[in-house]
Amino acid sequence: MANWHPAVAAQSREEKWLRTDQAADRLHLKERRVRQLCENQTLVGIKTGRKWLIAKSSLDEYLAVLNRLNDGG
Repeated sequence: MANWHPAVAAQSREEKWLRTDQAADRLHLKERRVRQLCENQTLVGIKTGRKWLIAKSSLDEYLAVLNRLNDGG
């Protein structure tokens, strides 16, 4: 986990973006928690007015890290 940084995950030129409700569904979290993860830069996101868009690559990398941690790796 020490080598992982959310900004690295969002460097793709053709980034896909998810709404907070979509990210919350994939993470099995509430939307409020997803917004908190964006605010503290755990997930790469762009705030558009009052809404957040989350980089799909950042979310995928975050899920991979969580899976490695849960698997004991």
